Amino acid sequence: MALRVARRALAGTLSDPTGGAWRFHRGGESPDWAQGLAPLAEVGPLLCYGS
Repeated sequence: MALRVARRALAGTLSDPTGGAWRFHRGGESPDWAQGLAPLAEVGPLLCYGS
């Protein structure tokens, strides 16, 4: 199953629940880098950010 998922990821056929985010932190935290940014997505306990 892992190989099948890896192939789909490399082919670009999997959806991205983070909306292309490249940084994240747990909800309730407030890192300096996240000040003034709006999260792209919330995945479980994580807030996800991108450009």
